[in-house]
Amino acid sequence: MGRDAQAQLTGDGWSRVDWDAAGPFRWMVAAEARVMLPVARAPITRVRVQALRDHRSPATTLALRINDASLPPQTLEHGWHTYEWDVPDGVMSAGTNEACVLIDALTDGPVGRAGGRGVAVSDLQLMRGSEK
Repeated sequence: MGRDAQAQLTGDGWSRVDWDAAGPFRWMVAAEARVMLPVARAPITRVRVQALRDHRSPATTLALRINDASLPPQTLEHGWHTYEWDVPDGVMSAGTNEACVLIDALTDGPVGRAGGRGVAVSDLQLMRGSEK
């Protein structure tokens, strides 16, 4: 999410790149943030997201929508945590897929150097088969 080479993959709902001691990330600036997922080879069986709920962020959930499939919300904890979802068969295919990161609530005012709204993502990883 924070590499310049990946900038063309992020759509609406993201800040410009910000960083902390752990590395680069993007803040969510809307309750729905889009990202394009190029897949060289299917099937993709799991998605892993590293996300931050800032201490100023209200209680919220984190969910994914990939193409037209909604993956269930998970409670977003304070601090950096990893969240994973199983991807049902047929949801992702080789080529370009669209994902939306969805949350219920954002902070009222911007936080961080890049003006995010209390939730950030540093990594979105696609996994095949038994990768863990």
